[in-house]
Amino acid sequence: MSNIKSAILSIHDISEADQNNMYLLLQRYFDGITRENFIRDLREKSRVILLKDTGENAIVGFSNMMVMDFNWKGKIVKIVFSGDTIVDRAYWGSMELPKAWGKLVFSLRETDPGKKWFWFLISSGYKTYRFLPVFFKNFYPCFYKQTPPDIQGLMDDLAAYKYGRDYRKDRGVVRFSHSSERLKEGVAPVTADKLKDPHVQFFIDKNPRHDEGEELVCLCEIHPENLTKAGHRVIGSRVIT
Repeated sequence: MSNIKSAILSIHDISEADQNNMYLLLQRYFDGITRENFIRDLREKSRVILLKDTGENAIVGFSNMMVMDFNWKGKIVKIVFSGDTIVDRAYWGSMELPKAWGKLVFSLRETDPGKKWFWFLISSGYKTYRFLPVFFKNFYPCFYKQTPPDIQGLMDDLAAYKYGRDYRKDRGVVRFSHSSERLKEGVAPVTADKLKDPHVQFFIDKNPRHDEGEELVCLCEIHPENLTKAGHRVIGSRVIT
């Protein structure tokens, strides 16, 4: 694997060439991707983490995000929302994306540490969901603990606000009515060996139609005390003293 480097950019600093390469990379791993939907999703975000191969200077991964204020029980909480995220298969072993994500998110948190910060994401594949137990102690939904009612309420309100009728509250998933985006067959197959992992089994149980593009709504608090040892080592060490 070649060395890769990350760059955190404002959405306004992404060149058309980079946008095109990001779209082509996403298209390699997802069916149903359209340039119109990709650009619409990108433009609503505020920052992009780009991963580039240092040898070829080619984009090999990216993740975009936005931060929004959300009124929850009469108080404003800060929500970090992750949009399109992909890493080329050849670089799946790299920790550069979570390192860059942690540096960005915890730096943002320091701008307003008096408020609660949450990571809100939707996951169509077990590999994305699997990042939660690796880096965070408490995250929801989770196989070994019930989601607290207040957290469930926040998840439901956020998903309804962001996705409207596309959020299926009874199942905790988003099924897009305007899009048929889904992981290509064979990209991250759920094998019998993978199902030995209780987190993977739980994800499949909660989102059995993931192969049709349905995405599981997930939430966790962004706080140093909520990081696992791996979280501190990989995504928190640069910003937490």
